[in-house]
Amino acid sequence: MTPHRGKGYAIRSGMLAACGDRIAFVDADLPMPVEDITRLAEQLDSYQVVIASREGRARSASTSHISGT
Repeated sequence: MTPHRGKGYAIRSGMLAACGDRIAFVDADLPMPVEDITRLAEQLDSYQVVIASREGRARSASTSHISGT
């Protein structure tokens, strides 16, 4: 990979190179507990895309938003 292309380039490259039925990525600063990936994956039975975001600076799942698209 060419260095210094930015986060968007890195995410796009990774998603295009990934294989499998389900693909997940988490920022390096772990904005949500990695253990929550299982809970997010369960939502994929109903939605094609699931996105989680933390509210404020809280790191617990109880203060995270989970939405399906």
